[in-house]
Amino acid sequence: MSAVTINNGVQAGNGAALLCFAPSTFSVGGAASGQTASVTLQLNATNPASSQQVVVAQAASSYNFATQLPQGANWSISVSSAPSGQLCSVANASGTAISSNVVNANLSCVTVAVGVNPATLPNGAFNGAYSQTLTATSANGGTGPYTFSVTGGTMPTGLTLSPAGVLSGTATAAGSFNFTVQATSSNGFSGSRAYTVTIAQGSQAISGFAAIPGSPVYAPGGTFTVTATGGGSGNPVVYSSTTPSVCTVAGSTVTMAASGVCALQANQAGNANYSVASQASLNITIGKAAQTISVFNATPASPAYSAGGSFSVAATGGASGLPVVFSVAASSSAVCSISGNTVSILGSGVCALLANQAGNTNYNAATEATLNVTITKAAQVISAIDVTPAAPAYSENGTFSVAATGGASGLPVTFSVAPASAAICSSGGANGSVITMVAAGVCTVQADQAGNDNYLAAPQIQRNVTVSKGAQVISFSSNVPATPKVGSSYTVTATGGQSGNAVTFAIDAASASVCSVTAAVVEFNGVGNCVINANQLGNANFDAAEQVQQTIAVGQGGSSITVSSSLNPSQPGQNVTFGVAVAFDAAKRAALQTKAAPVPTGSLEVFDGTTSLGVAHLVDGAASLTTNKLYALGAHEIVARYSGDANYPAEDSQVFVQTVVAPTPVPSVSTWGILLASGLLAAMGMVGVAGKGRRRV
Repeated sequence: MSAVTINNGVQAGNGAALLCFAPSTFSVGGAASGQTASVTLQLNATNPASSQQVVVAQAASSYNFATQLPQGANWSISVSSAPSGQLCSVANASGTAISSNVVNANLSCVTVAVGVNPATLPNGAFNGAYSQTLTATSANGGTGPYTFSVTGGTMPTGLTLSPAGVLSGTATAAGSFNFTVQATSSNGFSGSRAYTVTIAQGSQAISGFAAIPGSPVYAPGGTFTVTATGGGSGNPVVYSSTTPSVCTVAGSTVTMAASGVCALQANQAGNANYSVASQASLNITIGKAAQTISVFNATPASPAYSAGGSFSVAATGGASGLPVVFSVAASSSAVCSISGNTVSILGSGVCALLANQAGNTNYNAATEATLNVTITKAAQVISAIDVTPAAPAYSENGTFSVAATGGASGLPVTFSVAPASAAICSSGGANGSVITMVAAGVCTVQADQAGNDNYLAAPQIQRNVTVSKGAQVISFSSNVPATPKVGSSYTVTATGGQSGNAVTFAIDAASASVCSVTAAVVEFNGVGNCVINANQLGNANFDAAEQVQQTIAVGQGGSSITVSSSLNPSQPGQNVTFGVAVAFDAAKRAALQTKAAPVPTGSLEVFDGTTSLGVAHLVDGAASLTTNKLYALGAHEIVARYSGDANYPAEDSQVFVQTVVAPTPVPSVSTWGILLASGLLAAMGMVGVAGKGRRRV
């Protein structure tokens, strides 16, 4: 290859100019609004690769990245950091092949609001069970689940707020309580609401108002006592008599004045948590005293099963002062056991308890008391369903696994697929934990855990798992021809993805003049790069494959030149027409014309030895030249010289022998003389033909 000489931007010898340009660069930026503090943005670019950051100030209404991007770069913007309590995003945040300044990558920030509900909470009652579930919502960025906490004030005594928002417990003090609840979203945004809950005073009643003995036998100056159990205020019960002719009272001592009905009253004052108890009355027939066990109860009244759990029992005995003794009925020995007043829980079911108090000289034994306490089954909960991988993509017979932690029963968590998802997935493997993908879509997985004697079955939970479409890839499987040339062809093949759709081939628009394709056969029609595009459609389960390309550099075709004669042999001075075809025979030339592929163009010069017989221009790859300049008898070496074009090189034909013979019948002497003279003159022009080469140099 010879060197190129450039003089003042011009290539010597052909007038070509060499021009140099600096590459264009473009800025990237946009408007800014809503930020309550500075925001850091990240700009990543490819082609070429680069990254940079810009800090958008609180007061800024617009921004630009400091370094401009070169023309053709691909770019994307992301939010690196945002103000506390705000959610920031960039509109028009990416682009490809930049060709102008980007001014609409607008930054907008909003302050995320989290609302706590309900607006008010119901009031409660002293010593009453209380349960209220709080919820939180956000319409502009906060995402669940939310975590709840008390950030100020005082909640009612005895109530607690769980992180899940359940305010529950038993109020142990009356009054008005003010407190503030805050809800925090899973992505870090919070809101709060102030509440006031009033706990009403509890009522109290006087119970167990009895005489000791209950049926006293009169004796002069004899006395008996009265007893009663007051309400929760703890204030004393105060006794009085409305029948002073039968009995009088001092404290809890009743002095018998006569036999008959002793009418007694009992009162108890209230306090901050309890209202005044209703007045209790007791009519005692003075005779022999009896005693009774009262207020036989369990705390809590309805205990739930827990391993090693317990509850307590209490009862009020008669005036004899002897202790109340507790025991378990034989029928409940598998459910509970007792020591003193502590009941140990052995299982769920009915725990039948007995209370007894012995009698003495002045008091009869108390009647046995019974108390049936139902020990309920414990609840159990299944944790959230975990999916591995977290975002499965469809593949034929592909699987993903699920797992969850169950409750204390120890029974396995079993998994199934909701009937509505049968066309998307199915469950199998150990406890159904292996999910087989049938198609792309939403697969609803269900988790269950059975109960047993002591635990309820756990409530079923579900998780919707999105099975995304699978990807597919095209690979060319055919080898590019080693030396592709104009006029040749090539069969292209490629393998696609699992959708089963055929891989289709098309010529890139930029290569339309270089090649064409029909039924995977690529015809090379011109010099240049032939770019073949391969595509494969997707379906319900697979995305369309990303287009791949195969580039083939097509070179010039060979200039095969053929010469023919309309009259061979000919006689001196006769008209002879030489036909010349370049590159292709007539059948192939016709096929090229049908496809609009390039056929040879240019001109042909026909030589008799070194003597030019004339020039003709190609039409549809062929030309003809008629001459009457062949006079000398004998063999004439005819050569056609092709000028060449963009697709075909310049070249000479092989020597074509045209024979000139004497006319018949033999002409007269005078005619021979003329012909001989003409032949001598023509022969003078043939000198030096022998030994000449036929290829152009």
